[in-house]
Amino acid sequence: MEILELALAEIKAKKADGEVCYTRGEELSVEVREGRVETVKQAVEEGVGVRVFYEGRLGFAYTTVMTPEKIKETVEKAVQAAKITDSDPYLRLAKPSTYPTPELTDPEITTASLEEKVNLALTMEREALNFSPKIKGIETAAYDDYHYQWHLANTEGFFGSFSGNYASIYIYLASEDESGSETAFSYKVTRKFKEIDPKAVGREAAEKAVAKLGAGKVPSGRYMALLDPYVAVNLLGVLKASFLAENVQKGKSLLKGKLGEKVFSPVFSLIDDGTLKDGLATAPFDGEGVPTRKTVLVENGTVKSFLYNLYTAAKEGAVSTGNAVRSSFKALPELGTTNFYIPRGGVSRESLFKQTSRGVYITEVLGMHTANPVSGDFSVGATGFLVENGEIIRPVRGITIAGNIKDLFGKLIAVGDDLRFYGAKGSPTLLIEEVAVSGS
Repeated sequence: MEILELALAEIKAKKADGEVCYTRGEELSVEVREGRVETVKQAVEEGVGVRVFYEGRLGFAYTTVMTPEKIKETVEKAVQAAKITDSDPYLRLAKPSTYPTPELTDPEITTASLEEKVNLALTMEREALNFSPKIKGIETAAYDDYHYQWHLANTEGFFGSFSGNYASIYIYLASEDESGSETAFSYKVTRKFKEIDPKAVGREAAEKAVAKLGAGKVPSGRYMALLDPYVAVNLLGVLKASFLAENVQKGKSLLKGKLGEKVFSPVFSLIDDGTLKDGLATAPFDGEGVPTRKTVLVENGTVKSFLYNLYTAAKEGAVSTGNAVRSSFKALPELGTTNFYIPRGGVSRESLFKQTSRGVYITEVLGMHTANPVSGDFSVGATGFLVENGEIIRPVRGITIAGNIKDLFGKLIAVGDDLRFYGAKGSPTLLIEEVAVSGS
C-alpha cells in the first residue's frame, strides 16, 4: 500500500493520470531423471510497473527496487517517456468498481513438502517406464508450481488486489520398436494439489507413445475428422485473434462485419470466461482493473460478441469485457483472452467414434503457428489414427491437413462431453464432417 500510494502521489504531482501495478511471483521447478532428482530451481520476482497518461500521451516504466527514491525515479521515467509519444484520445483508466473475490489459492500447494512434490515427478516417471518395455527414454519429467500476488491502483480511485497459485506436472518421452521410434507427452496443470495424478499422467504419455509405433500414411482425400481436445485447443489459438476487437477494428479479423450472423455450425459455441471456477486465467479484475466476466462469443453458430479492453471499447463506444491481460509488472496491459473454451456437448467420445465411418482421429498437429489468423487458412502436419466404421484401425503420421478455420468449425457435426483444458484454453473432442488430407 505504501509503495502504491507513493507512486500515485508522485504521478499526481507531475500533473498526470496513471496506474501502478505491483506483482510478485514465486516459482518452484523440479526435474527428475532415472529415479533421481536432477534439478531444483526456485525463483522470486517482484516489482512495480507505472503507466502514465500525460496530456493524452502514454508512458511506461518499471523497477524491481522497492525504495521511495527508485519509485519516484520510475514515475519520472514514465512521464518523460510520455512526453515523446503521440497523443491518443482513447486512453482510459478503470473507474472504481465492485468485483468478485474468487478463491484462487490452494493452501496444499504451499504446505506440501518439497519431498512430496519430488515424489510426484518420480512416480510419474516410474509409471511411464513400467507401462511397456517399448518406452525407451524419458526426455523430461517435472513438477512446477507458481504463487503470485497482484496489486493495482490508479488515480481514478481504483484499488484492487488478489493472490493465487497453481501446480503442474509434465512428462515427455520416447518409445521404440522394430518399426522405429515415436515421442509423446502429457501434462496436468491445476489449482488443486489433490487433482494431480502422476500415475495417470505417466500412463497417458506412455500409452500415446506406444500407440503411435508403426504409423504410416493414408491415401490423400477428404475424410471425416475427429479432433482430440489438444488439437482443437491449437485451432482455437488461431481463431481467437478474430475475436479481439483490436483486430476487428483494424480489418485483421475474418469475422469483421459478422456480428449477429450465423457463421459457424449450429452445434458450435465459444466462451471467454474470466470468472470460471478454478480456471487458470480466472481473476477478480483484469490488467486494467475492470471486473472480469463471462462473454459468450459464439452461440449455436452465431457470432454474439467480441472482446474489449478499455482502449478498444473507447474506440467504438462499447464497454470493456474485462479482457486486458497483463503478464507482470514488466508489461503493459494488452487485449487478450482469459479462459477461452468450447463448452462441453452432450455426446460421449465413444458415440463420436461410432459416427465416424471413414475418418482420421487427429491427436497432434505440427506447425500451427504458420496458420494465417487473418484469412483463417491453415496447412499443418498431423499425426493420429485411421478410423473405419467407428474403430481405430492403425496409427497415422506424415499427413497434412488443410483448410480454413472458419469453414472447419462450420462443418462441425458433434461436440463431445469430455471438455479438457490445456492451460487457459479448453475443448472437448470434436467431430468434423470433412477435412482435406494430403497423404500418400
